[in-house]
Amino acid sequence: MASGNKPIVVMCNNGIGRTGMFITLHTQLERLKIEGVIDVFQFIKFARKQREGLVSSPEMYAFCHEALADYVDSFETYANFKELV
Repeated sequence: MASGNKPIVVMCNNGIGRTGMFITLHTQLERLKIEGVIDVFQFIKFARKQREGLVSSPEMYAFCHEALADYVDSFETYANFKELV
């Protein structure tokens, strides 16, 4: 069981592709909760200074954008659902 105060270890076969997507999504969702902002480009630019090649393909980059957009779009769906109940 995970605790909010302990580090999370994430690893895929090369440590930059799927790991990079997970880290990008996790950090941007946390940033959204705290600051109300998402900036995938700037995060990946920053993170690549520590881990070259993070989010290693255009498809992975697009997936991060799509997943975060779907998450944000779900707010409207659930808000409308609550009004119907």
